[in-house]
Amino acid sequence: MKTYDVVVLGGGPGGYVAAIRSAQLGQKTALVEREQIGGTCLNTGCIPTKTLVKNAEIIRQAKNSDYRGIHIKELIIDLEQTIAMKNQVVGQLRQGVEGLLAANGVTVFHAAAKVLDQSSLRLDQDGEIIRFKNLIIATGSRPAAIPVPGAADYAQTSTQMLELDQIPQRVVIIGGGVIGCEFAHVLQSFGSQVTILEAMPRIISSADEELSLALEQSMKSAGITIKTGCMVKEIRAAGEEKEVLVQMDGQGRNFRGDQVMISIGRTPNTDSVAGLGLEMKGDYIKVDQCTRTSLPHIYAIGDVTGIRPLAHTASHMGKAAAETIAGMDSKYDDSIVPSCIFTSPELAFAGMTEAEARKQYQDINVGRFPLIASGKALAMGEPEGIFKVICDGADGKLLGVHLLGANATEVIGEAAAFLKMGAGLKDLEETIHAHPTIAEALQEAALDAGGRCIHMPPKERQ
Repeated sequence: MKTYDVVVLGGGPGGYVAAIRSAQLGQKTALVEREQIGGTCLNTGCIPTKTLVKNAEIIRQAKNSDYRGIHIKELIIDLEQTIAMKNQVVGQLRQGVEGLLAANGVTVFHAAAKVLDQSSLRLDQDGEIIRFKNLIIATGSRPAAIPVPGAADYAQTSTQMLELDQIPQRVVIIGGGVIGCEFAHVLQSFGSQVTILEAMPRIISSADEELSLALEQSMKSAGITIKTGCMVKEIRAAGEEKEVLVQMDGQGRNFRGDQVMISIGRTPNTDSVAGLGLEMKGDYIKVDQCTRTSLPHIYAIGDVTGIRPLAHTASHMGKAAAETIAGMDSKYDDSIVPSCIFTSPELAFAGMTEAEARKQYQDINVGRFPLIASGKALAMGEPEGIFKVICDGADGKLLGVHLLGANATEVIGEAAAFLKMGAGLKDLEETIHAHPTIAEALQEAALDAGGRCIHMPPKERQ
């Protein structure tokens, strides 16, 4: 029977980072993965969707290239080649992670596993039992099911939609969160008529309301139908199509499509560790800031904890778990976590929304800079969007940054660094930004918060 200092259950972005870091710190480490190394993010989430997002961007630019003097007579989308390219990217990255695990001496078991007790687990593949001194649970999550008649028979998950063999003429997407909006953008660019049905009053409800509504308007202008306040009651067949029955505004409505996709969130994978009797927080495993569970030698990271279910959060937690096991003083800090939505325009944010800041602080200043006033955005042909900075009116401390526009998902990294450091408005104002860049708009928004914006007309002092 093999015994390891650390066994990591799950090989996603949290699990493989935890395993590599444990091995770096001299721990005898094993990783158990029942499917493919890389988890949802690499195989059926972040990476494959971003390859399709890039294709959508190319299509959009090609369709709007006439004004630049570039005339494309015919645009042909080869979906088979698109899917093959997506799979090639995923495969290359997966091989890279597998190589890193091997190079660091991590033993990898490709098998499902069930935890037997507080010191051992059994591999389903051959019944082998593995003992551990410390266990890191990184089993991730799966697409949440919607409890309505017909959902299992007539709707697809985002994972299934990644393998379509033809572009659907009409698609109904249930859920206007990150996944739903990104797929809507891709499918609309590929030529589908897309309808989003969202239960909340607005899409991307975790985002700042001003920018969320601006993105919603942009998507509608692009031809995407968005219906909010919808409660899905049933999904059923309607001839060659599928039909979604909803309740909205006190009335019944129905929406049809060749495909129906469900993207209403995700459910944690905790079945394999259910026998441990860990303290839970709802459906999620409760952990402290070192990622310890209620059993001091068992840790949990990523989606199973319900803490900011993002790949980069899971990786950060994985590092903290490995270092804590090795005796280091390491904690995860999720006070500033950037969120990115790869729509057109892109949406990214970190820190407090305007509503949250107004609730917590007596006085705040808000700065805005529209990208139509950005030289780089105009040169790129992408002037849509606005950058927004929120700070404490008393001392100028940065509280939140919200970006809608080209390259927002790249610029948010700089903003998150300023927020994490506890920087003030003046720190951002006085940092020289290269010209011409989209990042200049962040500096201009900061200047606007202080009433000193250079490239916008003066605004009234309040």
